Amino acid sequence: FDKKYCDVCGEKIGLLGNRKLSDGNLCKNCAAKLSPWFSERRSSTVEEIKQQLAYREQNQQALASFNPTRSIGKYYRVILDENAGTFVVSNARDYAAANPDIIRLDQVLDVNLDINESRSEKKETKDGKQVSYNPPRYEYSYNFYCTVRVNHPYFDDMKFLLNSGSVRTGEQSMTAASSSWRVRRPGISLGADRGFNEYQEYVSLGNEIKEALMQAHRGYGQQAGANPDIYGGPGGNQYGAGIGAGAMAGAFGGAAAGLGAGAAGTAGIPAGMDPELANRIEKMRQFQNMTPEQQHEYLRKAQEEAMAAVAK
Repeated sequence: FDKKYCDVCGEKIGLLGNRKLSDGNLCKNCAAKLSPWFSERRSSTVEEIKQQLAYREQNQQALASFNPTRSIGKYYRVILDENAGTFVVSNARDYAAANPDIIRLDQVLDVNLDINESRSEKKETKDGKQVSYNPPRYEYSYNFYCTVRVNHPYFDDMKFLLNSGSVRTGEQSMTAASSSWRVRRPGISLGADRGFNEYQEYVSLGNEIKEALMQAHRGYGQQAGANPDIYGGPGGNQYGAGIGAGAMAGAFGGAAAGLGAGAAGTAGIPAGMDPELANRIEKMRQFQNMTPEQQHEYLRKAQEEAMAAVAK
């Protein structure tokens, strides 16, 4: 075999280390420096790869000035610098070392949320053999994906997994809308089991990510929470953020803790506040004086309103 050399760095390419380009060869070390969201390496020229690697070096330097103000997620995280209007997506413990691409919020075109359902047939043992139930019974598991479409020179979208392991809900099948996740489980109370709680948690995370990244379409830099139709925001308005955190946490099972946290952030309503927003704050205060039955009904309605607001 002919010896091959990297057309970018000039180093000799070892066995199985060649990464083909449209007009040359790339070593695995240089390939590892490309954006993790880049998928058109084979159709790229040597010059195009050199340009991207120069951009990636600049990105690494820019990370020194990236100051996180908010992090959303448990596996892959969306990390925002709200003061600069930028964010990164990474699953690395030391995200800066991984050199994630810094994206401006105004580059975001859309955010899609998808839940993939898998099912496996549950069987019983009869006479030492595994046989199907009659009628068949199935156990369900779910994975939660977020795809961020962006206006970027080197990639069009960023698709990442929110959960590190499949969420299992036993024999209970869950359903969700494709464009904005919703929880539907007729006849079963909120927080009934661990699988359902985990499912709700990732639904909430997905919607929180979508809300945070789509804010540029409503004018980044305006005070978060100023729009009474949106629950909370990235911190610009403490009253809106308090209501958002409380209502969402409460709607997903954290009754007293969720709405209590929301109410705690509403003390001292200033004069001149938007009347509708002030009314929402007052409702949070009233929550603390409700009976458990009234709180449960309030939370049910809050969940519906929160999901409807995120879907807009």
